[in-house]
Amino acid sequence: MPVSETKRNRERILRVLLSYLQRGGYRCFRRWCVGPKPGGGRQYVDVLAERGKKRYLISLKWRRAPGSTEQTLVFEVICLQEAVRREGQRAYLILEGPGWSMQEFYFRELGKYLREKKVVILGLKEFLARVERGKL
Repeated sequence: MPVSETKRNRERILRVLLSYLQRGGYRCFRRWCVGPKPGGGRQYVDVLAERGKKRYLISLKWRRAPGSTEQTLVFEVICLQEAVRREGQRAYLILEGPGWSMQEFYFRELGKYLREKKVVILGLKEFLARVERGKL
């Protein structure tokens, strides 16, 4: 899939996500810097959503085909955990697209290996349902 088509799919999903969050009463900021990554460099999330005094960090990952970069999600979770300590109540890592061969592991198993439960990994439909119910 050409890069431009991948970007278009990701942008389309982000627009849907922002629409749901804004209808749910959240103020949204795109591409928010949450500070340094472990090991150096700046870390960004796709959306910072605020409602009242609560802040939620949202990172969207879209994949067309499986590959070895899928294993880098563990580092993404570590980075999000550090960011939550500094910036928010909770972080959501949304996995979307047909290319996640380890999706069920990430949804159901990865949490067993984490000390803190501040990063939630789920699909777009489940995330949007939580927003509609007001249960972030």
